[in-house]
Amino acid sequence: MLAVRRDALRRYPQFDPARTFIVGGSYGGYMTNWMLTRNPGVFRAGVTQRSLADHISFAGTSDFSSHFAFSVLGIDSIWDDPMRAWQLSPLSRAPQVRDPLLILHSEDDLRCPLGQAEELFVALVQTGKRVDEDVRLVVFRQESHGLSRGGRPENRRVRLQEILGWLRKHDKARQSIRE
Repeated sequence: MLAVRRDALRRYPQFDPARTFIVGGSYGGYMTNWMLTRNPGVFRAGVTQRSLADHISFAGTSDFSSHFAFSVLGIDSIWDDPMRAWQLSPLSRAPQVRDPLLILHSEDDLRCPLGQAEELFVALVQTGKRVDEDVRLVVFRQESHGLSRGGRPENRRVRLQEILGWLRKHDKARQSIRE
């Protein structure tokens, strides 16, 4: 993902490297979590949606965990190498996060259970992140993993408003520092 960012900034010199954001859902949410925990300070802010934060708790609660362990970790079960599963969990590096993060999740998500979002949110708060400034958790009641595509229209609208509001807020926050 950093290579894509680098290439885009090279191809489009009018883009401001200090104004890049990262947003993803499902696997893209996992990658958003990954990038923010492994590359602190690269992005202005991030938005993670319906994502995975901890491979170990995910293995016991998701309807997709065995497939994910094999395709992402390269092991049949996280119990084959639980230390590797933990080390490759974004949650293991939560204290490294410097970029503001909006966490969007659905209450009835069976693919990426709500606990994934809650674990990440609590870890970030416990490491000193300020609620609604550095980290925000929004939970959509009675919605599933498919909120962005098939959720209730009102919740889809709120989801987009939350994302745009977060990005605008953190774009302005850093602009005022430069002025």
